[in-house]
Amino acid sequence: MSAIVGRAGTMIARAQTIAGQEPEKRDAESPADDLFADVIRETTGAEMAFLPGLGYGVGIQPGEITAANLRNLIPHDDAFWTMRLTGSHIRQVLEQAIENTATTDVAKKVGGMIQVSGLRFSYGPKARRDRRVREVTVGDRALSPRRRYSVAVNALLAEGGHNYTWFKHGTDRREAGKQYEMVKSWIEQRGEVSAPLSDRIIKVTN
Repeated sequence: MSAIVGRAGTMIARAQTIAGQEPEKRDAESPADDLFADVIRETTGAEMAFLPGLGYGVGIQPGEITAANLRNLIPHDDAFWTMRLTGSHIRQVLEQAIENTATTDVAKKVGGMIQVSGLRFSYGPKARRDRRVREVTVGDRALSPRRRYSVAVNALLAEGGHNYTWFKHGTDRREAGKQYEMVKSWIEQRGEVSAPLSDRIIKVTN
């Protein structure tokens, strides 16, 4: 666990834990998971990747990244799966992510905001349920309801965990590897990494 994996050019922390001390909002975009989702998407060759919203782990400070630092943020050897989902199903996944965090029913709150790579979306949390997602773009194009997109998700989401039952509609399902090893190898190949700009999930007030 003391082996050096690479270097961090910036702090790499989860939004819900700033350096493991200050709790943040459940609906926040997470710099660490933006990075990890980018790694998964690039490694699997999928058009987009999804990670569940999580709140554990101490942020990685700028400087050397040890295997222990990385394992602290990725403690489980979750498998990743690739599948194909329609744009309509993907929109429903995003609606469920908002419901998971915006609902006032404590029995229905689960996890945090889903974390994404390969797409951007805006939403209004106070809108009527199933009408909260506004714009969704993949690259520079609007999400197409009928098109089937290749997506990568961890085992929890693939099995419909956190109420994400729409992932169970995925076709051409294939196991693609383990998250920790994917991220570790990706960082080792690059030497130095930084947290991406948090600009993928936009909350609007109206």
